[in-house]
Parts: sequence; C-alpha cells; structure tokens
Amino acid sequence: MRDAFVRVLQGKGVFELAEENLRHYDRVVDVNRERQKAGDISRIDLQRVELQKVQFENDLVNAKVNVQTAKIALLALINDQIHNEQKPIESFDVIGEFDFKPIQITLEESRAAALETRPDLKSATTGVEKAKADNRLAFANDSTDPTLITDYARVGPHNTIGVGFSIPLRFFDRNQGEKARTTLAIQRVDKVRAGVRSNIYRDVDSAYASLESIAALLKPYRERYLPQSADIRGTVSFAYGNGGASLLEFLDARRSYRDTQLNYRNLIASYLAAVNQLSFAIGTGGDSMKHTLFEMVLAVGLCNLTSCSGERLVDASEKSVTRIESAPDASILEVQHPEQYTLVTVAARRSADEVPANGTVAPDVSRTVPVNSLTGGRVIEIHAQLGDEVKKGQ
Repeated sequence: MRDAFVRVLQGKGVFELAEENLRHYDRVVDVNRERQKAGDISRIDLQRVELQKVQFENDLVNAKVNVQTAKIALLALINDQIHNEQKPIESFDVIGEFDFKPIQITLEESRAAALETRPDLKSATTGVEKAKADNRLAFANDSTDPTLITDYARVGPHNTIGVGFSIPLRFFDRNQGEKARTTLAIQRVDKVRAGVRSNIYRDVDSAYASLESIAALLKPYRERYLPQSADIRGTVSFAYGNGGASLLEFLDARRSYRDTQLNYRNLIASYLAAVNQLSFAIGTGGDSMKHTLFEMVLAVGLCNLTSCSGERLVDASEKSVTRIESAPDASILEVQHPEQYTLVTVAARRSADEVPANGTVAPDVSRTVPVNSLTGGRVIEIHAQLGDEVKKGQ
C-alpha cells in the first residue's frame, strides 16, 4: 500500500518536473526565434533548438502515463469506490509531500522497537512460556497426594468414628516420558526464539543500511548538485543568449539539469521505499512503533491504509482548484543569482560585420625557394622565426 502511494507521489513529482522543463524550454525557443529574426543566429541553429523540444514533450507524455498507471495500482489495492464505479482516473488525486527529510532514529532504537513490536517474536516468546508451563505440569503430575479417610458407624448403642490416611508408594515413574518431552520442547522453542531474534536483527540492519546509503546519496544532491545544475543552466542560457556560449554547450547544460533533477526525484522515491522497508522490518503493532518510526514515516509522505482510503484521497470534483499561468515576455530571460552579473548603461556604438575564423601561419609555397647545402653540418643558432621580416644579407 505504502509503496503504491510513493509511486504515485514519484510520478507526480516527475510530471511536475517535465512540465517545468517544457515551459522553460518554450521560453527559450521563443527567445531564439526573436534572435533568428534579428539575424543573431542562423535558421539551422533555430531548427536544432526546436528539435530538442521533442525530448521534453516525450518526457511529459511518459510522466503522465506513469502517474495514471500508479493511481490505478493504488486504487486496486484499496478497492476504492471511484475505481469500482469506473469513473475517470483524473477524478481523484493523492496529497503528500514528496521530498527528502532525514529520519532521526538510530540502529539501536530500531532494534529495540523491533524486539518490542514484531509479532513473530511475540509468538515465539508465547511458545516458550507455554513449553515451560507444560513442563511444570508434567512434573506436577509426577507427584502423589496422600488420601485422608474418615468413617462413622452406629451399631446399637455404640457410635464409632474412624480416621485414617493412605500414601501411595510409587516404585516406577510413569510420567518420565512426558517430563523429558516437555524439557526438550523448552530447548527447541527457545532456539526457535533465538532464530527469530537473529532474523529480526538481520532484517533491521539490512533495511537501516539501505536507508543510510540512499540518504548519503541524497544529501550531496540537495546541498550541491541541484544548486549547481540550476546555476549552470542559468549561466549558460544567459551566455548563449548573448553569444558567449555555443549551441552544444547550451543543450548540454539543459540536459545535465534535467538528468540531475530526475535522478534526485528517483532517489527520493527509493528513500521513501527504504523507510517503508525499515518500518516493515520493525513491525507495526506496538505503542513504541506508533510513537517513533511510524510518525516519522507519515511525516515524509507515506500513508497507512486508513489515510490512503480516506483523508489522503481527494475527489477532484469536490475540490475546484484555480490554476494561473503567466505569459512571460519572450525577450526576457531568467537567470539564477542575478546579483552575480554587473549592470551597465545602454549606449549606442558602431559595430562592424565580422566573421570569426580559425587560421594558421604558414609559408607561401609559391614564393618559397628550397636551398640545398653543398656541405654537411649542424645548425647551431637560428636568428629568425617563421613570420619574421628579414632583409638581404641578414
């Protein structure tokens, strides 16, 4: 249930990222169209920029399909009324925070909570107590109790009262087999309980190690990689708009930003799945669980059966949301950290048409006369280099 809920949140996060990338790239295409009209870039460069839009459109379509598939899987698990009535899948949505929030719980606390709440350990402990009770009963059946006898009789005028007791003499222990069996049963169920404890430690340690490894990957993404990718995209976009970066550099910066953001969202989904796995390893049936990890799980966006089927499912027909989209000016380009760029006064200046080209300095073959030395030797010093002006007799 929780994994299905996380998959819906992941799909929505990727869908929002695809929408944001497409809107931003539409503004870039509009700016480049204006540049092409002004003669700043060629038509082939504009077509190459427009061609890259196909990738962002495909990302948006695939993200939408993934969201719908995740919602269908979630509805199938909770057997929701919307799904039974064959209503459109867009008529409902889920609410949850899809972000990375470190869970402050140690490995020792996780182990202690698991030992307190795991039902398999409780069942094994109950089995040990039952085996001990059976053993005590077997030893109790081995002992014999004395029998007290009272007698009263009246014969004519005489009354007689008799008191006696009897103690059975046991020469053979007929219950020794049951005592041996219950003693071995105690040893067996105690080893079973030890095995269950070992499995609990293994499950908790494995889930906790997975959670820590994913958290270690998420921290540098949130602290360094995400800001760096946004800064690089903004800087290269600004440089490309002013002719300071090539088209290849511009497209590579956007691709790096897209990949970084997508990897971050996939890591968040893996982190929430690891939190769910740790919650499953600890167990869900104790007060300690309710007041420690389970509340933390809810804080990072997971849900239990009640919240998924009730509070966290919102019918879109019952809640009207107004969405406002701005229409940005195609001539305005947004950059990250604008304080890093200096402002200058606009002034008119003459600019000559220039065509930058790469070249090399080489001798003119038509004016080169090869000179063959009549004698052999070695060159000690050269007083002129290629391109220097020389005179006769120098």
